[in-house]
Amino acid sequence: MQTIETESRQWLAGEWLNGAALAPLAELNSQCLTLVGDMASAGQGSLLQQAVGRQIAALSPEARAGLANAPYLLADAGFDNPLRWQGLARWRVEDLPRWLAGKADRAAAIESASGSNVVDHVAQDGSNNVAISADVSDLAALESMLSSPSPETVALMQSHGVVQPIVVYVEA
Repeated sequence: MQTIETESRQWLAGEWLNGAALAPLAELNSQCLTLVGDMASAGQGSLLQQAVGRQIAALSPEARAGLANAPYLLADAGFDNPLRWQGLARWRVEDLPRWLAGKADRAAAIESASGSNVVDHVAQDGSNNVAISADVSDLAALESMLSSPSPETVALMQSHGVVQPIVVYVEA
């Protein structure tokens, strides 16, 4: 039988995977644990998420911190959401000519949320993938309009054939 010397076989990531590298991961895990616990308390999420959330919510603060500090990332990859895995289809419009015809209304809606210099962009490949660029003076106002749209904004998006979700990119 062959013997393996375990002391000389260190985990390759061991040198760089230290407390400083794991701190952001622990913070994300802590936020995910809190979210899952809060969702379970509110009766939200799938039955599995609620069951796990109730167990997480019952943990002591010390146990929750220990779980958050483990070297793995707690995240919902959305495997139970088929729309998440349909690729770029979710960032499309139903009908490109219809979307383009609504340029003035779309620009006015974005300008009402602190946008200016609104420019429509279409995919070079002729697909229904679109984007809008704008100068935004109040990003929170724009995010609010998109995350909790008024009935008028929802109607405008629907009339333009917008397929949710809308992804917002900001200049880095």
